[in-house]
Amino acid sequence: MVHLLIGGLFVAALWAIVAAARNKKVSLGGWLLTILGLIYAAFVAEVIASLILEDSGQAALVIGGAMALIAVIWGVLMGRLVFAKAA
Repeated sequence: MVHLLIGGLFVAALWAIVAAARNKKVSLGGWLLTILGLIYAAFVAEVIASLILEDSGQAALVIGGAMALIAVIWGVLMGRLVFAKAA
């Protein structure tokens, strides 16, 4: 059930980004990096959920924290470099 929720959130995030960027000129490279970032974020969420479901709370905290930090940095850079320039 958790995995379905993560997949649904991934699709909703992709839909929201496409709707928000509809009136902006975003390059193909920008879209590619954005989709790869969303896939990575979904991967991080799946890793954290899988580790929690296996009762490995400490591993979920350590691995998830390190991977989530990379995802947050990627998201901030995408917002600044891709979508801010497209406006």
